[in-house]
Amino acid sequence: IRRVTLFTGDVTKAKAFWVEALGYKVRLDNPAFGGEEMTKTLKLNKDARAHFVILEPGKTDGPLIGLMGATGQQLAALDRSPDQAPKSGDTLMVIKVKDIAATFAKLTGVSGVRIITPPSALNGTGGTGVVGAEGTVLSPDGTRVVIQQVESGG
Repeated sequence: IRRVTLFTGDVTKAKAFWVEALGYKVRLDNPAFGGEEMTKTLKLNKDARAHFVILEPGKTDGPLIGLMGATGQQLAALDRSPDQAPKSGDTLMVIKVKDIAATFAKLTGVSGVRIITPPSALNGTGGTGVVGAEGTVLSPDGTRVVIQQVESGG
């Protein structure tokens, strides 16, 4: 996978989640992406413009992350709670980090982030073979993100 693009109702909050807490770097930030054609494609209001951000891995392993929002129009947010089960079509992303405790400490300071499960040990059972630790959060836009610190097997 080269890039995963996530739709966001608040580009600023989404960037804070991926950049400040997870260490991604901004490669592109274009608040008028694609002009009128992209406005039509995304079915935005006539005066709105697509706001597209591309993030690249910094301290983390993974593909490029695209954030697609809108300038001049708020995209509707997903209604998610940490205790809600996933639904068909939902996304689950797994991000590897070097220090899960430090990452979760940063995540608690990012607006809109909700903890589903705090970090806990992985002992390589359950068919994954991963030894380390993981915890799961909801991003400000409701994407489930598993944060893993992998010692072996991953």
